[in-house]
Amino acid sequence: MVDSGKWNCERCKWERFCLLEEKLQNDLKRIEDLKLMNKKLEEQLRVAATGNEIGRQDTVKEHHEGEQCLVWVIR
Repeated sequence: MVDSGKWNCERCKWERFCLLEEKLQNDLKRIEDLKLMNKKLEEQLRVAATGNEIGRQDTVKEHHEGEQCLVWVIR
């Protein structure tokens, strides 16, 4: 198959090419998966940094003259 780092026949060259092309496609898919994961992590960091978690609820006591109210704040 290989002689001094060179491919002997066209079939060997074609097989090598197909293997490299398959590896490239797998690597490109992995890159896209990593980009998606990175985007999700960046969003989580952004949310954590601002303290605005989706669906987070706070209770706030408001005082009115002679009354008290409990208000739900949804962020």
